[in-house]
Amino acid sequence: LEANADALLGPPPPGRKVRIMVTMCSDAATDYELVRDLVQNGMDCMRINCAHDDQDVWARMIANARTAAGGASLRILMDIAGPKVRTSEVYSAPERDRLDIGDEILLARAIDPGLTEFPLQCTCTLPSILERLHVGDRVATVADAQRREHNMRNHTATHLMNAALRNILGTHVKQAGSLVAPDHLRFDFSHFASVDLAEIGEIEQQVNEEIRKNLEIRTDIMNIDDALASGALAFFGDKYPEANVRVVTMPDESSPRGFYSKELCGGTHVTRTGAIGVFKIIGEQSVAAGVRRIEAISGDHALAEYQKALATLRTAAGLLGATEDQLIPVLERQIDQMKALEKQLAGLKRDAAGSQAGDLLGGTREVKGVRVLVSKVDDYDREALRHLVDTLRQKMGSGVVVLATVDQGKVALIAAVTKDLTQKLHAGKIVQEIAKLLGGSGGGKPDLAEAGGKDTSGIQNALDQVYPLIDRLL
Repeated sequence: LEANADALLGPPPPGRKVRIMVTMCSDAATDYELVRDLVQNGMDCMRINCAHDDQDVWARMIANARTAAGGASLRILMDIAGPKVRTSEVYSAPERDRLDIGDEILLARAIDPGLTEFPLQCTCTLPSILERLHVGDRVATVADAQRREHNMRNHTATHLMNAALRNILGTHVKQAGSLVAPDHLRFDFSHFASVDLAEIGEIEQQVNEEIRKNLEIRTDIMNIDDALASGALAFFGDKYPEANVRVVTMPDESSPRGFYSKELCGGTHVTRTGAIGVFKIIGEQSVAAGVRRIEAISGDHALAEYQKALATLRTAAGLLGATEDQLIPVLERQIDQMKALEKQLAGLKRDAAGSQAGDLLGGTREVKGVRVLVSKVDDYDREALRHLVDTLRQKMGSGVVVLATVDQGKVALIAAVTKDLTQKLHAGKIVQEIAKLLGGSGGGKPDLAEAGGKDTSGIQNALDQVYPLIDRLL
């Protein structure tokens, strides 16, 4: 029994000296006999917390209350801390002295903000209604049935995954954060290493086994000490101001403890684990030192993910002319063939560099007694250009080589200086100055350096500046 009904609902009706309010969970509120006895003993106000019940709890609760009250006036106060209402459609209605199915429910949040930490966001289609909305007004709340069902699946799946993590990774696993959304769930937990693929597979397997068992979810209100003694988990270092807490249990006779999961929880769940359908982990990562995060999906979203993955697998197999079972061996053969072709191509490029080197050497000039070879070559990537520069440097014996090509739409520059000249000339400085003329940059060692540029049309003009540059450096 509570004595604060007057503060919440105003003075009692004439002839009543005391207004009594009974705080009940929704399971008790739908118990006709209990409600009838309370009304007969003078209760005229009832506050309900229905965070964990079905969406039709209000209709059943109101029907029971109306029948039990008989001709008496009974007012019902909804506890927003339970259902965590996100939106409410606001409407006006005349005052009534009896409660019927569909009647307004007085919101505690609108009267006393201290009752709950969850904000009430009101949406309405008529501006005139919004203008008339005041503290103490009656509003109706409508739950999104489909969204609620998705949340219920993901919430129960979170409990199952928490238990699986502790079974597989160890009892050191402690919840460090959680998100239950309609399209996915996120769970942060303490663990000293990443969860590998084998462990993820084992977690998925164990959770889905419990789903297939179609375990009945049981909720109990009990003393917190008794709850903890029975094996219920409580995380976050929560402080519970009330002596009694709600315990959500997933019994499993095959478990030595008699249950698979047991936690202190005030949220909404499916009635049986089979309603989850299927559970799939879609990601695992680190979020802080010693804290891992797993993201997962269930129900319709998990099925859609499986269907998408299967469609991708079949498409890939079809492109390779293989079945799904043959896809990996076929890919391995393709990769081996590609590596062999790349090796063969590299050999052909080296041969081509050797044969072209002789032609290029004919264009060598002398600058203050130093042989300098500068040229633009076509159809070479960076790797092939390196082979060509190295070949030319070896054939020259002593000198400077500066080559340029266009690779994937950009300028590639390489400069090489033989060891006997590195005291006078620095390949990095040479290539850096030429790259600036092409809108690029680069650098490297005294004997070998690379650079890139953007202006492919200015390659020849930039290369023509190599000779006067070397002249200045010498």
